[in-house]
Amino acid sequence: MTFDQLGTYTDTATGKPVANVTRYTYIDGDDSYIVTFTRHRDLAVHKLINELHGLKKVVATFVGFDGAYLPFTGDLRIEHHHVGQIIDGYTDSAIWELMYLGKTRTSQ
Repeated sequence: MTFDQLGTYTDTATGKPVANVTRYTYIDGDDSYIVTFTRHRDLAVHKLINELHGLKKVVATFVGFDGAYLPFTGDLRIEHHHVGQIIDGYTDSAIWELMYLGKTRTSQ
């Protein structure tokens, strides 16, 4: 199984990296299966710390919690390849969700 992110940008509200195209590829001998989501539009942007109140928010702020939830709409494509040829495929509109609970890594 491989995972690819294409067209990655940094969401301005959350600082999280977001891919415009997310692709999973599974290879089994001569057969491969590819699931590709192409992002078209953001549905919402939620900084999870804004959902907390009182002591929980104080503690989350103290430890540097910066989780985010970002749902998107776009196209989902599922393909079945055999010996490099597409033998079956299906595309439809879909919702994809990114739940980012860890800290954003920065390049050094």
